[in-house]
Amino acid sequence: MDEVKSVNGGITVEENSIIQDDLESVNGGISCDEGVRVHGEINSVNGIIDISKTVVDRDITTVNGDIHMNNESVVKGNIRVEAKGISSDSRKVEIHLRGNSMVEGDIVGDEDVIVEVYLEKGSEIRGEIVNAELVEE
Repeated sequence: MDEVKSVNGGITVEENSIIQDDLESVNGGISCDEGVRVHGEINSVNGIIDISKTVVDRDITTVNGDIHMNNESVVKGNIRVEAKGISSDSRKVEIHLRGNSMVEGDIVGDEDVIVEVYLEKGSEIRGEIVNAELVEE
């Protein structure tokens, strides 16, 4: 598949699929089953991003949705949490790395968003954590 976009609805990518470009959702979550490869980015405004044994070649970006990386998932770029003009100290985004998952780049939170990064034993962040709190599980 090339680029996959949704405005009002979630996206589920089935096992062993290859996305040649980006996955983008405005009002819905993005879920990738085991064996998925995304050659571009994953972007969501209002939805949870949930990947399992998935490789993302570039960045993952969210505004209001939590991110769950499971079962040896790898993000070769960065994870970014953006405010997009929404300023609220009470808004919180959680990023969970479980099952030996890895972010090769940085995790960067916007200053106007509370970002918590939950790092399970065996998972790894190779880059820096900026404007986010690290919670080791």
